[in-house]
Amino acid sequence: MLYAKVNETARETLNQTIKTAQNAKWYRRLKVIDLSAKGQKVSDIAAIFDLSDNTVRDYINRYNQGALDGLKPNYGQGRNKTITLNKDELSEVLGT
Repeated sequence: MLYAKVNETARETLNQTIKTAQNAKWYRRLKVIDLSAKGQKVSDIAAIFDLSDNTVRDYINRYNQGALDGLKPNYGQGRNKTITLNKDELSEVLGT
């Protein structure tokens, strides 16, 4: 069975972070770790939060490897917001 490994110091940090979480998705990730550390099975946690077993396992593995920092979402940065062409290159692209 896979469970989150939370020691006493990490338990205090986890509880404090749960209390101050303002984003629902972040709170859900924290509660997954909390329930797992208390001995809940992956399948039970998945059913509670309507997640797949693999997603719950992923959260637990990420927490076990990197604590709270490892649990944070790692969204991509997306496309650049600025054009990196100089004036002549931009003029050529626009055909002016």
